[in-house]
Amino acid sequence: MDWRNVLFLTCALLLLPRPLVGQGPAATSQSVVTVLGDVARPGRFSVQSQTTVRGAISGATPLSDSVNVTIMRFGQQRAQWTRTLRMSTGDNSERVLDGDVLLVECLSPLQQQPARNAAVRGPTGTTVVSLEDNGVTIGDVLAGLGIPVGPESRLIVSARLRSQPPVNPASLSTVVQHGDVVTLSMAESQVGQSAETADGDRKSTRLNSSHQIISYAVFCLKKK
Repeated sequence: MDWRNVLFLTCALLLLPRPLVGQGPAATSQSVVTVLGDVARPGRFSVQSQTTVRGAISGATPLSDSVNVTIMRFGQQRAQWTRTLRMSTGDNSERVLDGDVLLVECLSPLQQQPARNAAVRGPTGTTVVSLEDNGVTIGDVLAGLGIPVGPESRLIVSARLRSQPPVNPASLSTVVQHGDVVTLSMAESQVGQSAETADGDRKSTRLNSSHQIISYAVFCLKKK
């Protein structure tokens, strides 16, 4: 599918005011994590440094009580581990780190069908995308985000839902599925160009301190 035939809508969504996930009286430092998959509100969230995996995903509202959470650390191309959690029981999960990507897969019956989403991890950060149609490819997503892909770029689908294996290497023609975490590594010469594009995007996605949560951009990709 030619990306020029993709209807590309950029919607900056500001979440309603609410406390930071994991906020406590003595909390001072913050981290930013990305939550996607079988959740009602995928996106990037500001959390306190002591926040656990379960605490972080609760802000995105998992769509069942029992979930698998796959954790990808910043700078790593592969998932580090997967944990099974119950949202209604005691919390003994690990703490999240700044830059973590948390992929949520529901194990018990879904409370509602999730909107199809995926994430792109690049040198300048992680972006959540909304997949309006089937058949959207990695090339479509990167073109819509304005991210250049050169001959030295490397594409990987680092994690997928439903026990599907990673795709390494992936290509521009790889179809993006719900819950995919696409990792793009670039040559140093490309990183500066990508950062300039990202700087423009961040004008509409920077932290709004009065609401104490990140407003994030959802990129809706839809076939004509």
